[in-house]
Amino acid sequence: MKFSLGYIFIQQFVTGFLAIASIRLYTEIMTPLEFSLSMLYFGALVLSDGIFVSSNNQLLAYFLSKYNSIKEQTYIANFLSVFTSKISFFIYSASLLIVVFLIYIFEFKSDFLLLFFLSFLYVLLGIYKSNVTLPYNVRQDHRSFSNYMIIESLVVFVIVFLGLLLAKQLMLSIPITLIVLMVLSRVLVLLIVLLLSNKNQRNIDEQYPEKIDIKSIIKPSNKEILWYVLPFSLMGIIGWLGIYLDRYVLSIISDISGIATYIACVSLMLRPYNILSAILTNYFRPKLFKVRQEGKLLEWKKYFIQWVVISLIFGSLASILFYLLNSFIVSILLSEEYRSGTIELMTILSIGFCFLLINHAVDNFYFSNGTSKGLLIPQLISIAVLVVGLIILSSQYGVVGAAIARALSDFSKLFITVFVIRHSFKFNKELSVENSNCNDN
Repeated sequence: MKFSLGYIFIQQFVTGFLAIASIRLYTEIMTPLEFSLSMLYFGALVLSDGIFVSSNNQLLAYFLSKYNSIKEQTYIANFLSVFTSKISFFIYSASLLIVVFLIYIFEFKSDFLLLFFLSFLYVLLGIYKSNVTLPYNVRQDHRSFSNYMIIESLVVFVIVFLGLLLAKQLMLSIPITLIVLMVLSRVLVLLIVLLLSNKNQRNIDEQYPEKIDIKSIIKPSNKEILWYVLPFSLMGIIGWLGIYLDRYVLSIISDISGIATYIACVSLMLRPYNILSAILTNYFRPKLFKVRQEGKLLEWKKYFIQWVVISLIFGSLASILFYLLNSFIVSILLSEEYRSGTIELMTILSIGFCFLLINHAVDNFYFSNGTSKGLLIPQLISIAVLVVGLIILSSQYGVVGAAIARALSDFSKLFITVFVIRHSFKFNKELSVENSNCNDN
C-alpha cells in the first residue's frame, strides 16, 4: 500500500502542480474576456470527454476486472475501445446536422463548427489512450500508470504554454487556439504512449510466452456493454452541467469578462480536490471492483468506508487551508487582475468541493456493484438545485450567489445518493447475509 500510494501521490502532485501553473499562465497571457471565452470553449472538450472517454474508462475498469490474464485484458480493452469509438462516431455524425442547423439559424461563429470537429478528434484520441493506459490501473500497476499520466501532463503543459505565447505574438484567436493545442497535445501523448506500451508488451510476451485462444475468451455482449455504459454517458452530461453550467448561466446574465475571477477560482480550486480524488480513486477503485467481483462484501464495505473517511478528513483540511491562506494563494496562483473578491468565493466553493470529493467515493461504491442507472436521479435533482439556486442567488448576490448554489447542489447529490444506497435492497441483503455468516463462523 505504501509504495502504491507513493506512485499515485507523485503522479498527482506533478499533474496537479502543472494544472495549477496553467491557471496562472492563462491569467497572465489572457485578458479577462479571452480567459472567460477560452474556458467556455474548453467546456466543450470536457463535455465530450465526460460523455465518451470517462464512460469508456468506467467500462474498462468494470469489465477488465473480470479477467485475470494480462493478454485477455489487452484483448478485451481493444474490443471495448473499438466499440466505444464506433458509438462515438455514430453520435457525432448524427449531431453534425444539428450543429450545422444551429450555425445557420442562430448565425453562430465559424469557430463553432471547428470546435465540434476538434472535440470529436479529442474524444477518439482519449479513447485509444485509455485503451493503452487504463489496464495498468486495473492491474494495480500504479507505477506504470502514474508514469503515463505524468508524461501526458508534461506534454500538455509544454505544448499549450509555447502555443499560447506564439498565438499571442501572431494575434491569433486565443480561445480556439487553446482547443487546437489541447488536441495536438493529445495526439503527441498518444504517440508516446503507444511507443512505450509496445516496449511493455514485448516484456509481457517474454514473461508470458503462452498464447491464448481468442475464441475462448467470453466477450461482453453489445447489450451488456450498452446497458452499463449508457447511464455513465448520461451522468457525464449531468456531471458536466454540475461543474460548468454556472459559468454559462453567468455569461448570459452578466458581462462575460466580469465572471473571469469566478471561473478562475473554480478552475483553480478544483485542482487540489481533483488531485485528492484521483489519488484515492486510483488506489481504492481497483480494490472496490476486485473484491466486489470476488464476492468479498465485508472487504468491499471496508474499502468504501476508508475512502469516505479519508475524503472527509482531507477535504475538510483543504477547505480550512483555502480560508486561512487565501491572500497568499491568490497572490501566487492568479495574476493581479483576477484577485478581487476571492476570499468569499473560495471559502464557499471549498465547502461544496468537499462534498464533491465524498460524492466520488459514494458513486464508485455504487458503480462497483455492476450498475449505474440508480445514480441518475440524484444527479438530476442536484442539477435542478443548481439551476434554481443560480437563478435565485446569482441574480441577488452575483458570483457569490453562484458559489452558494454550487455548494447546495453538491450537498444535495451526496445526501440523495446515500439515501439511494441505504435503501437498496440488494446491497443491504447481501451485506446482512455475509455478516451473519461471519458471526456463525
